[in-house]
Amino acid sequence: MELISWATLLFFLAAIPAYWALPKRWRAGFFCVAGFTYYFISSPQSGVLTLIFLWVILLFQRMILAAETDRGRKRLLIVAAVICAGPMVFYKYRFSIFGGLPGFGWAVDLPLTVPVGISYFTFRALHFLIETRRGHIGRTSAIDFFYYITFIPTVVAGPIERFEPFQTQQKAQPDFDPDMFGEGLRRIAIGVVKKLVLADMFFGFITSFLKPGTNLTLGTAQIWICLHCYYAYLYMDFSGYSDIAIGVSRLFGFRIMENFNWPIFAHNIREFWRRWHISLTGWLTEYLYFSLGGSRKGEIRANINTMITMMVIALWHGSLLLQHYFIWGLYLGLGLVVFRQWLRVKNASSRSSAIHRRVGDAWSASS
Repeated sequence: MELISWATLLFFLAAIPAYWALPKRWRAGFFCVAGFTYYFISSPQSGVLTLIFLWVILLFQRMILAAETDRGRKRLLIVAAVICAGPMVFYKYRFSIFGGLPGFGWAVDLPLTVPVGISYFTFRALHFLIETRRGHIGRTSAIDFFYYITFIPTVVAGPIERFEPFQTQQKAQPDFDPDMFGEGLRRIAIGVVKKLVLADMFFGFITSFLKPGTNLTLGTAQIWICLHCYYAYLYMDFSGYSDIAIGVSRLFGFRIMENFNWPIFAHNIREFWRRWHISLTGWLTEYLYFSLGGSRKGEIRANINTMITMMVIALWHGSLLLQHYFIWGLYLGLGLVVFRQWLRVKNASSRSSAIHRRVGDAWSASS
Protein backbone atom coordinates (compact mmCIF):
# COMPACT_ATOMS: atom_id res chain seq x y z
CA MET A 1 0.00 0.00 0.00
CA GLU A 2 1.53 3.31 -1.09
CA LEU A 3 1.84 6.22 1.30
CA ILE A 4 -0.02 8.37 -1.23
CA SER A 5 -3.19 6.43 -1.97
CA TRP A 6 -6.88 6.53 -1.15
CA ALA A 7 -6.52 3.39 0.96
CA THR A 8 -3.79 4.97 3.08
CA LEU A 9 -5.78 8.18 3.41
CA LEU A 10 -8.83 6.26 4.69
CA PHE A 11 -6.58 4.28 7.02
CA PHE A 12 -5.16 7.42 8.64
CA LEU A 13 -8.58 9.12 8.78
CA ALA A 14 -9.69 6.22 10.97
CA ALA A 15 -6.44 5.77 12.93
CA ILE A 16 -5.70 9.40 13.92
CA PRO A 17 -8.94 10.21 15.84
CA ALA A 18 -8.93 6.74 17.41
CA TYR A 19 -5.32 7.23 18.57
CA TRP A 20 -6.04 10.55 20.31
CA ALA A 21 -9.33 9.34 21.77
CA LEU A 22 -7.68 6.40 23.54
CA PRO A 23 -6.15 6.64 27.03
CA LYS A 24 -2.39 7.21 26.87
CA ARG A 25 -1.55 3.75 28.22
CA TRP A 26 -3.36 2.10 25.30
CA ARG A 27 -1.89 4.13 22.46
CA ALA A 28 1.28 2.07 21.95
CA GLY A 29 -0.69 -1.17 21.74
CA PHE A 30 -3.21 0.42 19.41
CA PHE A 31 -0.45 1.65 17.08
CA CYS A 32 1.17 -1.79 17.01
CA VAL A 33 -2.15 -3.35 15.97
CA ALA A 34 -2.64 -0.57 13.42
CA GLY A 35 0.88 -1.11 12.06
CA PHE A 36 0.41 -4.83 11.56
CA THR A 37 -3.03 -4.23 10.08
CA TYR A 38 -1.38 -1.92 7.56
CA TYR A 39 1.13 -4.65 6.66
CA PHE A 40 -1.56 -7.33 6.33
CA ILE A 41 -3.75 -5.08 4.18
CA SER A 42 -0.75 -4.40 1.92
CA SER A 43 0.08 -8.10 1.67
CA PRO A 44 -0.85 -10.97 4.03
CA GLN A 45 2.44 -12.60 3.11
CA SER A 46 4.33 -9.44 4.12
CA GLY A 47 2.41 -9.24 7.38
CA VAL A 48 3.29 -12.80 8.41
CA LEU A 49 6.94 -12.39 7.45
CA THR A 50 7.23 -9.08 9.32
CA LEU A 51 5.65 -10.50 12.46
CA ILE A 52 8.00 -13.52 12.48
CA PHE A 53 10.98 -11.27 11.66
CA LEU A 54 10.32 -8.92 14.58
CA TRP A 55 9.89 -11.74 17.10
CA VAL A 56 13.22 -13.25 15.97
CA ILE A 57 15.01 -9.89 16.31
CA LEU A 58 13.52 -9.36 19.77
CA LEU A 59 14.64 -12.87 20.78
CA PHE A 60 18.19 -12.07 19.69
CA GLN A 61 18.10 -8.87 21.72
CA ARG A 62 17.25 -10.92 24.79
CA MET A 63 20.13 -13.29 24.01
CA ILE A 64 22.62 -10.44 23.51
CA LEU A 65 21.60 -8.89 26.83
CA ALA A 66 21.90 -12.27 28.57
CA ALA A 67 25.39 -12.99 27.19
CA GLU A 68 28.01 -12.85 29.93
CA THR A 69 31.00 -11.74 27.84
CA ASP A 70 31.52 -9.06 25.22
CA ARG A 71 32.89 -11.71 22.88
CA GLY A 72 29.66 -13.68 23.24
CA ARG A 73 27.58 -10.56 22.59
CA LYS A 74 29.65 -9.80 19.49
CA ARG A 75 29.14 -13.31 18.09
CA LEU A 76 25.43 -13.15 18.73
CA LEU A 77 25.28 -9.76 17.03
CA ILE A 78 27.00 -11.13 13.92
CA VAL A 79 24.57 -14.04 13.70
CA ALA A 80 21.61 -11.74 14.35
CA ALA A 81 22.79 -9.23 11.73
CA VAL A 82 23.05 -11.96 9.07
CA ILE A 83 19.57 -13.26 9.91
CA CYS A 84 18.23 -9.69 10.02
CA ALA A 85 19.65 -8.68 6.63
CA GLY A 86 18.93 -12.02 4.97
CA PRO A 87 15.27 -11.43 4.06
CA MET A 88 16.04 -7.97 2.63
CA VAL A 89 18.88 -9.32 0.48
CA PHE A 90 16.81 -12.28 -0.75
CA TYR A 91 13.62 -10.36 -1.49
CA LYS A 92 15.30 -7.35 -3.12
CA TYR A 93 18.18 -8.96 -4.97
CA ARG A 94 17.17 -12.53 -5.76
CA PHE A 95 16.59 -11.75 -9.46
CA SER A 96 20.05 -10.19 -9.78
CA ILE A 97 21.83 -12.81 -7.65
CA PHE A 98 20.15 -16.01 -8.81
CA GLY A 99 18.87 -14.98 -12.25
CA GLY A 100 21.96 -16.16 -14.14
CA LEU A 101 22.90 -19.12 -11.94
CA PRO A 102 22.03 -22.62 -13.18
CA GLY A 103 19.92 -24.59 -10.75
CA PHE A 104 18.54 -21.55 -8.94
CA GLY A 105 15.58 -20.81 -11.17
CA TRP A 106 13.29 -21.84 -8.32
CA ALA A 107 14.47 -18.81 -6.30
CA VAL A 108 13.52 -16.47 -9.14
CA ASP A 109 10.17 -18.14 -9.82
CA LEU A 110 8.91 -18.02 -6.24
CA PRO A 111 5.63 -16.04 -6.08
CA LEU A 112 6.89 -13.59 -3.48
CA THR A 113 5.85 -10.02 -2.78
CA VAL A 114 8.52 -7.70 -1.40
CA PRO A 115 7.34 -6.68 2.10
CA VAL A 116 6.42 -3.01 2.48
CA GLY A 117 9.42 -0.95 3.58
CA ILE A 118 11.71 -3.96 4.05
CA SER A 119 14.88 -1.88 3.59
CA TYR A 120 13.80 0.66 6.19
CA PHE A 121 12.63 -1.72 8.91
CA THR A 122 15.73 -3.90 8.35
CA PHE A 123 18.06 -0.97 8.99
CA ARG A 124 16.03 0.07 12.04
CA ALA A 125 16.24 -3.48 13.39
CA LEU A 126 20.02 -3.61 12.79
CA HIS A 127 20.40 -0.29 14.61
CA PHE A 128 18.38 -1.71 17.50
CA LEU A 129 20.63 -4.79 17.76
CA ILE A 130 23.90 -2.87 17.44
CA GLU A 131 22.96 -0.33 20.10
CA THR A 132 21.84 -3.18 22.37
CA ARG A 133 25.28 -4.76 22.08
CA ARG A 134 26.91 -1.38 22.77
CA GLY A 135 24.88 -1.08 25.94
CA HIS A 136 22.79 1.91 24.84
CA ILE A 137 19.48 0.01 24.68
CA GLY A 138 18.27 -2.19 27.49
CA ARG A 139 15.56 -4.82 27.68
CA THR A 140 12.68 -3.60 25.53
CA SER A 141 9.09 -4.78 25.64
CA ALA A 142 7.57 -6.30 22.53
CA ILE A 143 5.07 -3.45 22.25
CA ASP A 144 7.76 -0.75 22.41
CA PHE A 145 9.90 -2.57 19.84
CA PHE A 146 7.00 -3.28 17.47
CA TYR A 147 5.81 0.31 17.86
CA TYR A 148 9.24 1.57 16.75
CA ILE A 149 9.67 -0.78 13.79
CA THR A 150 6.12 -0.61 12.42
CA PHE A 151 5.57 3.13 12.89
CA ILE A 152 3.39 3.52 9.81
CA PRO A 153 4.42 7.01 8.58
CA THR A 154 8.06 5.95 8.16
CA VAL A 155 7.45 2.44 6.81
CA VAL A 156 7.31 3.18 3.08
CA ALA A 157 10.09 5.71 2.48
CA GLY A 158 11.79 6.48 5.78
CA PRO A 159 13.44 8.29 7.32
CA ILE A 160 15.41 5.69 9.30
CA GLU A 161 14.56 7.01 12.74
CA ARG A 162 16.74 6.00 15.72
CA PHE A 163 15.24 4.08 18.63
CA GLU A 164 16.33 6.32 21.52
CA PRO A 165 14.70 9.61 20.42
CA PHE A 166 11.63 7.73 19.23
CA GLN A 167 11.16 5.93 22.56
CA THR A 168 11.74 9.16 24.49
CA GLN A 169 8.80 10.74 22.69
CA GLN A 170 6.71 7.60 23.04
CA LYS A 171 7.24 7.46 26.81
CA ALA A 172 6.55 11.19 27.17
CA GLN A 173 2.99 10.56 25.90
CA PRO A 174 2.28 14.17 24.87
CA ASP A 175 -1.20 15.60 24.91
CA PHE A 176 -2.85 16.62 21.67
CA ASP A 177 -1.13 19.78 20.38
CA PRO A 178 -3.13 21.78 17.81
CA ASP A 179 -0.01 23.68 16.74
CA MET A 180 1.90 20.47 16.00
CA PHE A 181 -1.14 19.05 14.24
CA GLY A 182 -1.26 22.16 12.05
CA GLU A 183 2.47 21.83 11.34
CA GLY A 184 1.84 18.26 10.25
CA LEU A 185 -0.93 19.24 7.85
CA ARG A 186 1.23 21.98 6.32
CA ARG A 187 4.14 19.58 5.91
CA ILE A 188 1.88 17.01 4.25
CA ALA A 189 0.60 19.69 1.85
CA ILE A 190 4.18 20.61 0.92
CA GLY A 191 5.01 16.96 0.32
CA VAL A 192 1.95 16.36 -1.83
CA VAL A 193 2.79 19.39 -4.01
CA LYS A 194 6.37 18.17 -4.39
CA LYS A 195 5.34 14.60 -5.20
CA LEU A 196 2.20 14.99 -7.29
CA VAL A 197 2.80 18.36 -8.96
CA LEU A 198 6.50 19.21 -9.27
CA ALA A 199 7.90 15.66 -9.51
CA ASP A 200 5.31 14.63 -12.08
CA MET A 201 5.97 17.83 -14.05
CA PHE A 202 9.71 17.15 -14.24
CA PHE A 203 9.13 13.48 -15.03
CA GLY A 204 6.76 14.36 -17.85
CA PHE A 205 9.35 16.71 -19.31
CA ILE A 206 12.05 14.03 -19.16
CA THR A 207 9.99 11.28 -20.79
CA SER A 208 9.32 13.45 -23.82
CA PHE A 209 13.06 13.49 -24.50
CA LEU A 210 13.82 9.87 -23.62
CA LYS A 211 11.47 8.07 -25.97
CA PRO A 212 13.09 5.21 -27.92
CA GLY A 213 15.21 6.69 -30.69
CA THR A 214 14.84 10.29 -29.48
CA ASN A 215 17.56 9.97 -26.84
CA LEU A 216 20.10 9.15 -29.57
CA THR A 217 19.54 12.47 -31.31
CA LEU A 218 19.74 14.81 -28.31
CA GLY A 219 22.22 17.64 -28.38
CA THR A 220 24.61 18.53 -25.55
CA ALA A 221 22.35 21.27 -24.15
CA GLN A 222 19.33 18.97 -24.20
CA ILE A 223 21.25 16.23 -22.38
CA TRP A 224 22.28 18.68 -19.66
CA ILE A 225 18.72 19.92 -19.28
CA CYS A 226 17.45 16.34 -19.04
CA LEU A 227 20.04 15.47 -16.38
CA HIS A 228 19.13 18.47 -14.24
CA CYS A 229 15.41 17.83 -14.65
CA TYR A 230 15.90 14.18 -13.70
CA TYR A 231 17.74 15.26 -10.56
CA ALA A 232 14.93 17.70 -9.76
CA TYR A 233 12.40 14.89 -10.29
CA LEU A 234 14.26 12.54 -7.93
CA TYR A 235 14.59 15.23 -5.28
CA MET A 236 10.95 16.33 -5.44
CA ASP A 237 9.70 12.74 -5.48
CA PHE A 238 11.83 11.43 -2.62
CA SER A 239 11.81 14.52 -0.41
CA GLY A 240 8.06 14.83 -1.01
CA TYR A 241 7.59 11.35 0.45
CA SER A 242 9.76 12.34 3.43
CA ASP A 243 7.75 15.53 3.98
CA ILE A 244 4.53 13.52 4.04
CA ALA A 245 6.02 10.99 6.48
CA ILE A 246 7.25 13.78 8.77
CA GLY A 247 3.88 15.52 8.54
CA VAL A 248 1.85 12.40 9.32
CA SER A 249 4.17 11.66 12.27
CA ARG A 250 3.33 15.07 13.71
CA LEU A 251 -0.36 14.29 13.42
CA PHE A 252 0.38 11.52 15.93
CA GLY A 253 2.48 13.80 18.14
CA PHE A 254 5.96 12.65 16.99
CA ARG A 255 8.83 14.75 15.66
CA ILE A 256 11.00 12.48 13.53
CA MET A 257 14.31 13.40 11.97
CA GLU A 258 14.65 15.40 8.77
CA ASN A 259 15.81 13.48 5.72
CA PHE A 260 16.69 16.26 3.26
CA ASN A 261 18.28 19.68 3.72
CA TRP A 262 18.19 21.30 0.29
CA PRO A 263 20.97 19.19 -1.28
CA ILE A 264 20.53 21.17 -4.49
CA PHE A 265 22.44 24.00 -2.76
CA ALA A 266 25.38 21.81 -1.68
CA HIS A 267 28.77 23.28 -2.61
CA ASN A 268 30.52 19.93 -3.10
CA ILE A 269 29.87 16.18 -3.20
CA ARG A 270 30.62 15.64 0.49
CA GLU A 271 28.19 18.32 1.56
CA PHE A 272 25.64 16.89 -0.88
CA TRP A 273 25.64 13.52 0.91
CA ARG A 274 25.28 15.29 4.24
CA ARG A 275 22.09 16.89 2.91
CA TRP A 276 20.62 14.07 0.77
CA HIS A 277 18.86 11.13 2.45
CA ILE A 278 20.39 12.19 5.75
CA SER A 279 19.09 9.22 7.75
CA LEU A 280 20.62 6.63 5.38
CA THR A 281 23.95 8.45 5.02
CA GLY A 282 24.19 8.91 8.78
CA TRP A 283 23.29 5.26 9.42
CA LEU A 284 25.93 3.89 7.04
CA THR A 285 28.54 6.38 8.23
CA GLU A 286 28.09 5.29 11.83
CA TYR A 287 27.57 1.56 11.43
CA LEU A 288 29.64 0.78 8.32
CA TYR A 289 32.24 3.50 7.66
CA PHE A 290 33.26 3.92 11.31
CA SER A 291 33.05 0.16 11.97
CA LEU A 292 35.51 -0.41 9.12
CA GLY A 293 37.91 2.03 10.79
CA GLY A 294 36.79 5.32 9.27
CA SER A 295 39.84 7.54 8.79
CA ARG A 296 41.64 6.28 11.92
CA LYS A 297 43.82 3.75 10.10
CA GLY A 298 45.51 5.90 7.50
CA GLU A 299 44.61 7.62 4.27
CA ILE A 300 44.52 4.53 2.06
CA ARG A 301 42.20 2.70 4.47
CA ALA A 302 39.97 5.79 4.73
CA ASN A 303 39.62 5.89 0.93
CA ILE A 304 38.78 2.18 0.79
CA ASN A 305 36.19 2.59 3.56
CA THR A 306 34.66 5.52 1.67
CA MET A 307 34.41 3.45 -1.51
CA ILE A 308 32.77 0.53 0.32
CA THR A 309 30.25 2.80 2.05
CA MET A 310 29.23 4.52 -1.18
CA MET A 311 28.91 1.17 -2.95
CA VAL A 312 26.48 0.01 -0.27
CA ILE A 313 24.51 3.28 -0.53
CA ALA A 314 24.23 2.81 -4.28
CA LEU A 315 23.25 -0.88 -4.12
CA TRP A 316 20.70 -0.13 -1.37
CA HIS A 317 18.80 2.08 -3.82
CA GLY A 318 18.38 -0.64 -6.45
CA SER A 319 17.23 -4.21 -6.82
CA LEU A 320 17.53 -4.95 -10.55
CA LEU A 321 20.42 -4.12 -12.90
CA LEU A 322 22.83 -4.07 -9.98
CA GLN A 323 25.77 -3.51 -12.31
CA HIS A 324 24.37 -0.04 -13.01
CA TYR A 325 24.15 0.75 -9.32
CA PHE A 326 27.64 -0.68 -8.82
CA ILE A 327 29.01 1.77 -11.40
CA TRP A 328 27.07 4.59 -9.75
CA GLY A 329 28.54 3.65 -6.36
CA LEU A 330 32.01 3.54 -7.88
CA TYR A 331 31.46 7.01 -9.34
CA LEU A 332 30.24 8.39 -6.01
CA GLY A 333 33.08 6.80 -4.05
CA LEU A 334 35.74 8.08 -6.44
CA GLY A 335 34.17 11.54 -6.30
CA LEU A 336 34.43 11.62 -2.51
CA VAL A 337 37.97 10.24 -2.53
CA VAL A 338 39.12 12.82 -5.09
CA PHE A 339 37.44 15.59 -3.12
CA ARG A 340 39.09 14.40 0.09
CA GLN A 341 42.54 14.44 -1.56
CA TRP A 342 41.87 17.87 -3.05
CA LEU A 343 41.02 19.20 0.42
CA ARG A 344 44.28 17.77 1.80
CA VAL A 345 46.30 19.50 -0.91
CA LYS A 346 44.35 22.73 -0.46
CA ASN A 347 44.78 22.70 3.33
CA ALA A 348 48.47 21.88 3.04
CA SER A 349 48.91 24.75 0.58
CA SER A 350 47.03 27.12 2.93
CA ARG A 351 49.21 26.11 5.86
CA SER A 352 52.36 26.56 3.78
CA SER A 353 51.22 30.00 2.65
CA ALA A 354 50.44 31.00 6.24
CA ILE A 355 53.91 29.89 7.38
CA HIS A 356 55.53 31.87 4.58
CA ARG A 357 53.52 34.96 5.53
CA ARG A 358 54.52 34.68 9.18
CA VAL A 359 58.19 34.22 8.23
CA GLY A 360 57.96 37.21 5.90
CA ASP A 361 56.32 39.34 8.57
CA ALA A 362 58.96 38.35 11.08
CA TRP A 363 61.73 39.13 8.60
CA SER A 364 60.22 42.55 7.84
CA ALA A 365 59.87 43.35 11.53
CA SER A 366 63.49 42.51 12.22
CA SER A 367 64.84 44.51 9.27
